[in-house]
Amino acid sequence: MEFEPTLGVTLVGDEWGTAGPEVLLLGGAGQTRQAWGATGSRLGAAGFHAQAFDHRGHGESTWVGPGGYEMDAFVDDTASLARSTPEPPAIVGASLGGLAALIGIGLRRSVKATALVLVDIAPRIEMSGARRVLGFMAAYPDGFESL
Repeated sequence: MEFEPTLGVTLVGDEWGTAGPEVLLLGGAGQTRQAWGATGSRLGAAGFHAQAFDHRGHGESTWVGPGGYEMDAFVDDTASLARSTPEPPAIVGASLGGLAALIGIGLRRSVKATALVLVDIAPRIEMSGARRVLGFMAAYPDGFESL
């Protein structure tokens, strides 16, 4: 399925279940929606309507130009996704997805959610660790030859 949070940006996603409480699964930087496949399947089987999307510039979603990968853009995408559900979703966010949801819910108050589960991110992170992660990712801007 596809969702357009902003003109010219299309986020590609998967969904499980057809009705029930809404759950939005947001991956981390460098991850795709496929990371949530087993979780989404279990949530759907348990009576939830779960959705997972590739972030902009990830997987099959639109790649954008300079400035399109600022945190504000990810927060805006998260807010648009949350608004698109019939009721506010519970959000499970890993790393980048969790941080975007946390900023949207707590600081900007632009994201409406019934719950927030943070995976591999915390409200206060150790900056030396964050710099190591950013340095690692910056060292491989074209990705990896193989996994």
